[in-house]
Amino acid sequence: MTLLKRILDAATNVTAVIAGLCIVVMMGHVTLDVVLRSFFGRPMTGTIVFVANYYMVFLVCLPLAFVERFDSHISVEVLTERFPARVKHHLYGWTYPVTALIFAVIGYATWTEAMSKFAIRTFMIEKDMAISIWFGYFALPFGYALLSLYVLLKFVAYLAGQPLTPERLPGSEDLAVAHE
Repeated sequence: MTLLKRILDAATNVTAVIAGLCIVVMMGHVTLDVVLRSFFGRPMTGTIVFVANYYMVFLVCLPLAFVERFDSHISVEVLTERFPARVKHHLYGWTYPVTALIFAVIGYATWTEAMSKFAIRTFMIEKDMAISIWFGYFALPFGYALLSLYVLLKFVAYLAGQPLTPERLPGSEDLAVAHE
């Protein structure tokens, strides 16, 4: 199981780096577009298409498993916060297969959509320029598949009696101190 965890951790690290690079490239792209539009009256063609269909999709969907690895998804605990620790432990443990199944179904649905967009080579036209956007559709099934695998790993660890303890995000110690 440790080999699988190391592989998934490496994959989640790669997706997080790609998402981070998308943020940097998007900032540069948008900044360059604003400068060109403001000072030269010549905006870049396709900025909105790239932001909406590539950068944003990649930076939201690719690091889903990375966020799960650190137990950093948003959660609301109205009833369960009052449960004893042992009950919460088992309740959370048995939510993993249900969660993995839901994410796998979403991943499969987005895969079929991505394949249909690939088959017709989906594109958008901006200022008489065709910009392919089908590639961005593959970020969703990839992100959800990796998320499903990570949640399944948590379930296997739970069944083995060795639940994965959430890791701390690098630099989060500084944030915890700042909020105290």
